[in-house]
Formats: sequence, C-alpha cells, structure tokens
Amino acid sequence: MASFDVQSLFTCLPVEDCISIVTRRLKENNVPVEYAVLLRHCLISGYPLWKEEFYKQVDGAAMGSPVSPIVADIFMDDFEEKALLTSPVNPRFYKRYVDDTFTILPLDKITAFLDHLNSINSKIQSTVELEANNSLAFLDVLVIWNPDNTLSHTVYRKRPIQIDI
Repeated sequence: MASFDVQSLFTCLPVEDCISIVTRRLKENNVPVEYAVLLRHCLISGYPLWKEEFYKQVDGAAMGSPVSPIVADIFMDDFEEKALLTSPVNPRFYKRYVDDTFTILPLDKITAFLDHLNSINSKIQSTVELEANNSLAFLDVLVIWNPDNTLSHTVYRKRPIQIDI
C-alpha cells in the first residue's frame, strides 16, 4: 500500500491548463464555453495585497475562492486520467480524494509510479508514504493488511504535537 499526495495543489494549479481542460469539458458536454471566460476572470483577476504592495498571481488558485475546489477537482480528474492511461505501472487498486491517492501496487514499482506522476506536469509534484507494519494512514482511516490478505480499517488520528513552553 502507498499513499501519494500532491504538494500544495491549490497554489500550484497551472491556471491556463485548468482553463483549457474546463473549456474542453464544456464543449464535450454541449455547455456554452463562455463559462470558461468567467472562470478565467475568477482565476486571474485577483491581485493579492501584502505589505501595502499588490501582486499578480500567475498560477495557482486562491484558497478562499469558491471556484478553487471545483477547478482543482476538474484538473485532478484530467491529471489522473492521463496518469493512469500512460503509466508504465498499473496499480492493483487506485482511489483518489482531491489530491490524496490510496494505491496498492508492488513495492518495487512505487518509485516508477511516483516518477511517472511527477513527469506529467512540472508544477504538480507528489510525495509518497509507504505502509509500515502492514498498515497505512490515509485521510482519517488506518488501512490494515490482515494475515488472511484482506483489508480492514479503523479510525486514524494523528498524535498531538507536544510543545514545550
């Protein structure tokens, strides 16, 4: 078992790619492409203010914007489709939630799969976490390999961080 996580998805989203993907999906579903014009406006018209200076955000989606989670999910759906169609490794099991992916694949294929994911788009880079002691934490679930080769699960909670004051 391995979990792949996209690093800083929202702030790394390639805006032009997102707009192209949305435009293509609108056309495929016979929806007016003018919605993509509105999306472009939402994604590129924000100018963050920091220390009394305005900045133009070139890529990425604003964390508080209502369109950001939708655009991120559409982008990741397209990314996932490309990744799985072109992968030199076919995971035995693959499920994604936003930017976190739970997979089952041979241990000797994990690096090749990670390298493949990281080769698709230079702005979208993933890290991997491997199972330890026949278990893997994924989101708020601890997935466990049982001795009979079945999977079970339980609630997973991170240990609280102890801060010495």
